[in-house]
Amino acid sequence: MWTCGTIDDLCNIEYGTRVVKKNEKGTEYPVYGGGGESFRIDRFNRVDRLVISRFGMSLKCTRYISGKFFLNDSGLTLSPKNKNLSQQYLDKLILSLNNNIFYLGSGSAQKNLRMDKFRLLKIFYPSLPEQKSIVKKLDDAFFEINQLNNSNKEALQQKLTLEENFYKDFFKSLEDQYGTMKLEEGIKLISGQHIMSKDYNSNRDGIGYLTGPADFRSVSPVVSKFTLKPKKTALKNDILITLKGSGIGKVNIMDQNELAISRQLAAIRAIKFVPSYLLIFLKTKFDYFQKLGNGAAIPGLSRVDVQKLEVPKVPIAKQHKVLEKLQKFQILISRYETLHNLKFKELNSLKLSILSKELKGEVI
Repeated sequence: MWTCGTIDDLCNIEYGTRVVKKNEKGTEYPVYGGGGESFRIDRFNRVDRLVISRFGMSLKCTRYISGKFFLNDSGLTLSPKNKNLSQQYLDKLILSLNNNIFYLGSGSAQKNLRMDKFRLLKIFYPSLPEQKSIVKKLDDAFFEINQLNNSNKEALQQKLTLEENFYKDFFKSLEDQYGTMKLEEGIKLISGQHIMSKDYNSNRDGIGYLTGPADFRSVSPVVSKFTLKPKKTALKNDILITLKGSGIGKVNIMDQNELAISRQLAAIRAIKFVPSYLLIFLKTKFDYFQKLGNGAAIPGLSRVDVQKLEVPKVPIAKQHKVLEKLQKFQILISRYETLHNLKFKELNSLKLSILSKELKGEVI
């Protein structure tokens, strides 16, 4: 005999508490909201709970957090209102309803959970002995899946190490063969300039305007703002680099004819470099730029930091051959990463399938 009721009937809705990083100290307990860990503080308000996203929902809007953590106000948890529903079963039940909950969100720019609809979401549960049996079966199945996931994570970590070592050795061999030069000897550097918010729009009036690394993707930026009053612009094949903010050192390459750039960014116009070759080299310098920028009195990179960077002095005629080797390696690495990302998806889909079958009373 299965019991049916709404979230409102059967559960206590427990909201998180707002905390702001600049007002907190500590490194012990992770802070979660509707997504992954954001920062750490020295207090906690949850232990071993299933978190549901309230604001800024992604497709993965439910996640189980092990151990002690602090729940911010962009997330919530549920607890049973009566003793006939166990916390362990409720957590797994809500996890199985991830997609249903996601579609209860509303908003175009940012999805937020419609609490009125969420409260009316129906859930079902069997007797306590059956709940205990189902939870054990799921825990056993999930243990094996998690072991496979951990192996997959280790493989991806090895891929990162391999990639890092390859680029380090590759560019070191170029330095040994050709020597080095200052980046400023082969580029023109254009610093971006701030545009007032009243002077840009989202209506596609004017040319595109990039405000910072939030506009960056893996290779080229995406444009969501426009301006009729551009001040500094980047041109096609310019390399964009972040000079200020948390994304110090991030790079993208321009694939559009002209875009305005903010003061957070600078455009590197290659003169003695093949742009795609220089892009790959600068991507390998992200950690270097991060350390350099965070070590300054005011976090950020200066023009001099970028201009004085040592670069292998490869003749431009030979850079095309070098680029071919780099691109072949990137293709292999990309295939490897894609394969393991597919494994993650398959394992997570298997979890959801097992959850769905068990929590509907079907036999696997």
